[in-house]
Amino acid sequence: MRLIFMGMGGPLSSAPLHALLQAKFEFSAVIVAAAHKQKGWRALPRPGRGRRSVPLLPLQPAVSIVQLAWEHDIALFEVGNLQAREVQGELERLAPDVVLVSCFAYRVPVGLLRIPHHGFLNLHPSRLPAYRGPYPIFWQLRDGLSQIGVTVQRMDERLDTGPIALQAAVEPEDGMVASQIEQLAGREGGRLFTKALRALAAGELSFEAQQGDSSYQGRPRESDFALNTRWTARRAFNFMRGTADWGQPYPVVVGRRRWLLRRALAFDPTGVQSMPVQASDNRIRIQFSEGILEAV
Repeated sequence: MRLIFMGMGGPLSSAPLHALLQAKFEFSAVIVAAAHKQKGWRALPRPGRGRRSVPLLPLQPAVSIVQLAWEHDIALFEVGNLQAREVQGELERLAPDVVLVSCFAYRVPVGLLRIPHHGFLNLHPSRLPAYRGPYPIFWQLRDGLSQIGVTVQRMDERLDTGPIALQAAVEPEDGMVASQIEQLAGREGGRLFTKALRALAAGELSFEAQQGDSSYQGRPRESDFALNTRWTARRAFNFMRGTADWGQPYPVVVGRRRWLLRRALAFDPTGVQSMPVQASDNRIRIQFSEGILEAV
């Protein structure tokens, strides 16, 4: 099969592509989302001269799909405006059987979805139909889920509504930051992509329409970073750690006072203290429904 991979710079794109390369799948092109939406289609040749063979060592968080494409001699393209006529022409020229998408910035128009014989397979980090939208990991952490879902589905004209091929879940460790959670979900997504492509090659890949309660969440607002002392301290700690890269303060109301927290330091899952809040040495300890959160 002629395969194309579409993604961006983070682990949700690089980890699946790395897993597929380890599984010996070959790609005719990698397409990365441009930083500016108005940009059309352009090739990104590898800088410098000569060919360097790079072994597929365990993936480091800093590795991007751009580096993976260059290191494995895969044609690399940058695209911003998927509606541009040149984009459709270039994709038709590449004639993919399947396009794999993981964490791509722009919505794929219907005209492009029809080009690959087997369509576009998308990796979404939630158990669809729950947590549709561009920031599913944030909302799963906010809701206190202990597991992050991973879904491979065929893209259709709407957002995250296409039929499902495979689903799984990963369980982040306490205190993981966003890049670590994305790496975990991306690696599981790579495993699901690998399984899906092998089943597709054997004519055994099936899809089921999404069923159950659906939800869609957009970009978080400042108020969505608020903590609630009815939560457990573990939930508050993991939410703060997993969303810290947004750079937002975490307001929490205790009694009649509102505190603004910046960074989670630790939590005691069973701790109980005599006062709801204890502050000293620029640190604060807050009693939650279960346990104590320590933060600054």
